[in-house]
This record gives sequence, C-alpha cells and structure tokens, in this order.
Amino acid sequence: MKRLFLSGGGCLLVAALFCALLTPCAATAQPDVMTPELYAQLRAVHDVAISPDGNLIAYTLVVPRNPFVEEDGKAHYHLYTVDRNGQSRAWVTGEVRATDPAFTPDGRYISYLAERDEDDHDALYVIPVAGGESRKVIEFATEIKAYAWAPNSREVAFLAKDSLPDEIEKLEDMGFDQEIYEEDWQPVRIWVLDTDDSAGAPRRLEIDGSARELHWSPEGAYLATTIAPTPLVDDRYMFRKVTIVDPYTGTVVRQYDTEGKLGDLAFSPDGQHLAFVAGVDINDPKEGELWLVTVDSDEITKLVTDFDGHVARVGWKDNETVMFLADVHVHTGLGRVKTDGSDMTMKRFDDGPVFRYLKIAADGNTMVLRGSDYN
Repeated sequence: MKRLFLSGGGCLLVAALFCALLTPCAATAQPDVMTPELYAQLRAVHDVAISPDGNLIAYTLVVPRNPFVEEDGKAHYHLYTVDRNGQSRAWVTGEVRATDPAFTPDGRYISYLAERDEDDHDALYVIPVAGGESRKVIEFATEIKAYAWAPNSREVAFLAKDSLPDEIEKLEDMGFDQEIYEEDWQPVRIWVLDTDDSAGAPRRLEIDGSARELHWSPEGAYLATTIAPTPLVDDRYMFRKVTIVDPYTGTVVRQYDTEGKLGDLAFSPDGQHLAFVAGVDINDPKEGELWLVTVDSDEITKLVTDFDGHVARVGWKDNETVMFLADVHVHTGLGRVKTDGSDMTMKRFDDGPVFRYLKIAADGNTMVLRGSDYN
C-alpha cells in the first residue's frame, strides 16, 4: 500500500507524519491471508503535491470499483489533503478520476484534472483551499495531459494534442473510430492561457516536435520541457531533449544534447540551474544519472559520480543544494549534493519503505515522499 511521509527542517530523516489509508474492511478483524476479495479493495496513494508553505499535502487516492456492485471499469481517483497532524480531508470523491493535483503558487487553490459532468475529455479544475466548490478553468478540444502554473498563479501552461483534421472527425462520426497503432498520431503541443482573461483563448507555442514535461522557472521567464521528434514510442523513450522555451514567444532558448532516456527535472529556486535525470548514453537501459545545466550555457555536468545507485527523482533545497531520491540496491536512499558536485550525503532507508516520489515545498525545508512497504 502506498502511503505519504513528510520530512521537515531540512534534514534527511523522514519524520513520523503518516497517512493511514483504510480499506472498507479496516474496521473489522484483519484476516491472516490475502484473498482476491481483499486485493480488489486495496487503496493506494497515487499523485502527490505539497503546498508552497509546506503545511498541506494534496494527494489522490486510488479507489477500486467494487467488483460485486459496480460495473467493470477503471478505478476512481479521489482528491484529499492531509495536514502536519495527519488529519485528512476529502475534497473530490465519488465516481470521478481526479488526477495530477497541484497547488497554485500563491497557495490559494488546489487544481486537478478530471472528466466531470458534460466534459468530453479531462479538463482543468480548481478548488479553493479556504473551502468552496470546484470551478472549471480550462475545457480544451482534446484531453489535457499535464499542466503547470506560472509563478504569478494566473497563467497556466498545459499539454494537449492537436485536434484531428475535419475529414478524420467526420469519419469518426460515421463510426470509423478504430485506433491504428502509431499511425493516427498527433503531436503533443504546449499551450499557455491567462486564466484572468475570461475572453482569452490558449496560445499554442509553435515548437517542432512533441512535448512531454512542463516546469516554469521560478521567476516565470522560461518553461522547461522535453521535446521528442514525434510522439511515437521510440522517439518518446530514446530521443527526447531537455529544452528551455520562452513561454511568451515560443522561442527555443536552449536545447541540450543528451542521449537516451530522460526522467525527472527541476529548476533551482533562482531559476539559474536545471537538474535532471538521464541515462549515461543511448545504450543505457534506463535513466538514472543526475545531471546539471546552467540555463545560459550549453555545458552539461554529471553531478554525482562513483555512486552505486540509480537516481529516480530530483528537487532543490536551495540554490546550491540538489536533493534526489535514488534506488540503492533493493532499498531507497535520499541524498543531497552541492551544485559543484561536493558534499554528497545519503540517508538510506534499509529498514523502511521503498520510496518512488519526491516533492519539495517552496521553503526548501519540507518534502513529501510517497512510499510502500510489504505491510
């Protein structure tokens, strides 16, 4: 079962905040063996976000359908928050798939993606942290795949495919809606919307290729993304490039010449550096090395050397300190290293959960981890 853990005070030790996610049978005596019926009721944390001040965590809870009551289908995703005292609060529940939660940088709203009511695709919603109802921010012609808030909490960048050509839509309306593997593909584009402009429409950034990631720089001057030549599987896995984009003109400011698979990436608090996870070369079977670039330079530096582990997630404590989550043999390690490669330290959780997710609050001192263990 995947759970949340909170670490604070800038240390590498995981504190005792623990979110207990109860299955429907939790109030009764626990059986000695796992049965198919119990397995079908397991709930788990999926997406995680942390408020800018580090005092609140938003998370989605995967709630499987009851196989004896509900029709077959995908699990529901419910939106919750939990505070530092371990008190959880439900925000969006029921027959819904609320995914990809995030706090606006001003901390006033929690946003999420969901297909609700009359939506044809996943749309972007916000709900006030102070309380209130969800409000739709963006309903786009195609599914919103990911999004990121600008530091001003007003503009939002999002990823979505182009609409299908009119002739193909007409054929689909007539019933010719078969999906042909890697043939009827549309590139994933970057769009930017000013949410304060009620009459405004999203602007598409005219960038060649298909985008996958979105990260605003802290001062709002750049977007970091990864661009593949096409959305085809091989291109997406092997030939994406870390790319810095001007969100207002669509100009590619810089593109880094990396080989092979790419993973997590994050701007430093001052926006001067970008840390990311990538493979050693195109033959590396999985991304796992920690790299660093300066935004105004083409130079790429391998930040951690002679490390017997596999870097999975990356974030920043401050402008000089990179935090990273790594697989170390069959355990998890939480590490930190200076931007010059010095002072690398690692806390290994040899007896604790296996962590797969890391988010760091804007204060740099509080982080949330998502992990699981054999219990």
